Amino acid sequence: MASRPLYETGNDLTRERQVADDVSKVWNCKVRKMPISYRIDYAVFEKNALVAWLEIKCRNNSMQAYPTYMISADKIMSGLDLAKHTNSPFLLVVKWSDCMGYTKINKLTEYQIEFKGRADRNDPNDMEPVALIPIENFERIAVAA
Repeated sequence: MASRPLYETGNDLTRERQVADDVSKVWNCKVRKMPISYRIDYAVFEKNALVAWLEIKCRNNSMQAYPTYMISADKIMSGLDLAKHTNSPFLLVVKWSDCMGYTKINKLTEYQIEFKGRADRNDPNDMEPVALIPIENFERIAVAA
């Protein structure tokens, strides 16, 4: 079975790292990039102790552009599996064009699951079960300008 292409660009990784740095400053913690095998972007540490798992997403639209945030159901299952086995929460941080916010992911069953995805890359693997997280579930993160 052939592996999927990686669509993440150097610019994407730079934006993600900036969000991780902002989170680290605001929450006064260390945010460490995880190897791709973890399937989740970062682990959060306080005094060298794991306190959370973090998935970071960057979007070019405003927070209120859509009523929900769409994310792969498989990505949520990966984060929840790490959370369960380490007794540390799984958080989703999203940087929109106008603000940044986060939500704690507790159970996949809390969200509506639909079969959706991207259609702009002509990649059939971009369509999959996704969780639709209501935007009101996100708490804003105040970042200094």
